[in-house]
Amino acid sequence: MLSEMEQTIEHFAAELEEQNQALIEMFAETKKEYELHHAKLALRLEQLEKQNDLLQRRA
Repeated sequence: MLSEMEQTIEHFAAELEEQNQALIEMFAETKKEYELHHAKLALRLEQLEKQNDLLQRRA
């Protein structure tokens, strides 16, 4: 009976490890997408600030 419990626990632990790894990969991908989006927005903000500065100097 103890052996069956050990096997069940080991199987459960293996499943949890697989699920955890899938979550880690999902979060890593989400982080990469967020960082890319953030970089694009930061660049766009910089461009708009420069454009605004030029327009204010002309006025």
